[in-house]
Amino acid sequence: MSASIEAGIKALTTAIRVRPRIPFERWAEENIRDADGVFRFRPYQIVPAASIFDPAIYSVSLRQYSGAGKTYLFAAAMAYAVAQLKLNIATQFPTAKQSEDWLRRKLKPFLVNTSATDSIKTVRDVAGGIYWQNGASIEVSGANSASVTRTIEAHWTNSEEIDAYIQDASDEGDKVKVFEKRTRGRGLQIHTRSAYPSVKGHSQIDAAFDNSDRCNWFMNCPRCGVSRYWHPREIVWPDDRPEKAEVECPECSGLFSDAERRESCLSSGHWRNRDGETVGVNDPPPLKYGSNRGFHLNCMAHVGAYDESRTSYLHEIAAEWEAVEDAPNPEKARRAVVNTMWAESYSLAFEEKARTPALLRQREDYDPAVMLPEEVIALTWGGDVNKRFLSAVIMGWGLNGESWAIDYADLQGHVDNPETWKRLERFVFQSFRHPFGIEISCLKGCLDTRYQKSIARKWVSNYTGRGVVAVTGSNQLGVPIIDRASRDKESRITVQSIGTHEAKDLLNQRLQLRPPEDGEEYPENFKHYPRTNAFGSSYFRGLTEAEESFYKRAPRDGELYPFYQKTEECYNGNLRNEPLDCETYALASLKLLNINLAGHREVLKARASNPATAKQPRRKIPRRNSFIGKLSS
Repeated sequence: MSASIEAGIKALTTAIRVRPRIPFERWAEENIRDADGVFRFRPYQIVPAASIFDPAIYSVSLRQYSGAGKTYLFAAAMAYAVAQLKLNIATQFPTAKQSEDWLRRKLKPFLVNTSATDSIKTVRDVAGGIYWQNGASIEVSGANSASVTRTIEAHWTNSEEIDAYIQDASDEGDKVKVFEKRTRGRGLQIHTRSAYPSVKGHSQIDAAFDNSDRCNWFMNCPRCGVSRYWHPREIVWPDDRPEKAEVECPECSGLFSDAERRESCLSSGHWRNRDGETVGVNDPPPLKYGSNRGFHLNCMAHVGAYDESRTSYLHEIAAEWEAVEDAPNPEKARRAVVNTMWAESYSLAFEEKARTPALLRQREDYDPAVMLPEEVIALTWGGDVNKRFLSAVIMGWGLNGESWAIDYADLQGHVDNPETWKRLERFVFQSFRHPFGIEISCLKGCLDTRYQKSIARKWVSNYTGRGVVAVTGSNQLGVPIIDRASRDKESRITVQSIGTHEAKDLLNQRLQLRPPEDGEEYPENFKHYPRTNAFGSSYFRGLTEAEESFYKRAPRDGELYPFYQKTEECYNGNLRNEPLDCETYALASLKLLNINLAGHREVLKARASNPATAKQPRRKIPRRNSFIGKLSS
């Protein structure tokens, strides 16, 4: 397209959509006051602020880190739109409740504290919106409320947290696009979209940003002066010393402090689009990008406050990244940092599940029936109940998150047969020889009691004194491994809910780990399996192939969470998922045990030094209201 034609189209677009009389940036500084009595845009907010009301721009997408001040920016922009432009505004969050909470708790107090809007008389103030005498209005809706969305007519549609929108097959189409159609017929049309990104390939804000001119924040290196886009990966610090964090320039290898980073952002920071052109106020995006403007901003541009317990903002970022590896689910914690601090969608490290042949090859030459590995400190078990057999696995746990499979069995017998439960008792309470010269057995065990719960929970009630816990797997997404507990009235025992999707996702991450090269240490959370008959191909197929995983949005918050369900082969009975279920409950047992493994290792050594306590002490099994006796009568 020639330059003259493009200029003509831009002029026509501008003529159709009226430019505001007073620029938003100037109006905000004159009319809005923060806690200090003044209003100042952060350097990276000025161009986005101007872009919202630029008549040559169709949509503005903000993919920004947590703490960038987006909420404050939009509140100021809406105050301007009400007082200066008299616009009808519509904001949509994933749910109606989120929208109404945002209106009442965040936007309305801001409008009340801004004299330019507080002085305008309101005609109606309800849960779903505010309407002013000058004709301006702000309405809210949830992406889950299609009927409300259809009634909205607006000049400006603001779509918030779009990565949390749940798209159903029955929907009329993409929820963001359907919402933005509510501006049809208006001369002035504004469309804004924002969110933290989620998982790569599932992110709506990624798609919106990719369909724009892709503006990134650039600033100069305080050492060599090169202007570039900076990434949190360029933050460096000595091992276990996050307070020493600095930024390393890839161009000159120079190091600079947090104070220098902040000063560079304030003095040299600027936006550049995907063509490398500097973008300022009133610079529209090239027409080849459809008049769509997008901004990506990560935490390297932060100029606000930071955690008072840290010495600098770089210290805060470094400490948060170090904490990832110590989190209960490192993959989940890592994703939170990437999404909220890097402002990037997360590319899953383990997109493929572990495979049976690889796990068979990496089995090790230890036989728990003869002697446990010396690194094993504690044993737990997990069990599953089926109509014609019971399944259970015993796992050993050591330092550094490592685990060792000890034994697995499918205990044949009908669930109504007391002999079946005696077999389970003998299996889960068996003792194993330890290299310290002692015998140890399981300290905690979880049995899934969802099936035949009366019989299963009656058995559990006789062994709660030996660490046995009745559990049920939770179908809810995003719940922790140890969820809520409840009281079973019939058996009068506590039943613990287990976040099985979370647990299985953690197991899948660990199964992906590969053994080290010769002479190197095993990686954290590595899973060891013995070369025994209990852990053959059928076990590993049940562990890795009986269930398929994908990401699914949770209705309560719209976040993407791992979701596991049986494969068709498993539903047809050709493959069993008991190995996966049992390992899930053995892991839950360790969480419930909540033991200091390093401290318990010293306890084992002390037992070994005393011949009188070398053998595993047995606690008396209560026989009151005997489960076996009741079945036999």
